[in-house]
Amino acid sequence: MTKYLFVVFSFAGLYACSNTPENMGLVETDHKDTFILLKDFVTYKVGGIPKRKTTNTIKAGKYISTYKDKEGTYYNGPQYCWKSHTLKDITAHCGIFIPHSKLDSYKLYYYPNSVKRVEDNISGNEITQDVFGPGGAALFLALDPYIAIEQELDSSIRLSIQK
Repeated sequence: MTKYLFVVFSFAGLYACSNTPENMGLVETDHKDTFILLKDFVTYKVGGIPKRKTTNTIKAGKYISTYKDKEGTYYNGPQYCWKSHTLKDITAHCGIFIPHSKLDSYKLYYYPNSVKRVEDNISGNEITQDVFGPGGAALFLALDPYIAIEQELDSSIRLSIQK
């Protein structure tokens, strides 16, 4: 059993080390380029089996440039700026990708290794808990902070951004 765990951890460690911003063609910015998302941006989607309505919210606030590549700039948002609701609420660290080309779509990206379940307590404040239980996330997500999930955004988000 120990031999198998070593192989799993070795493979996961090699995978995590190879997936760095530099290896993905990203260059760190000076963090001076910012924008303000003036109001929460909400999208709705119906899908899955059975069909369920999902509400996604990107929190208003200051977004700061962190990386850029040949296609655009990645702006990290305030802590836990993405919230999704289907059956339960979950939240995660997120950001918005703004392409250099005016013809391309803006994209939301969020980090699965930061996902938390959101619950309201009696006082009305939100509390967050690990989705995968105490201290647990899928191994590769816990080891690789650079894995992000992207979602194309409706062009109306451009109206809510102030540079």
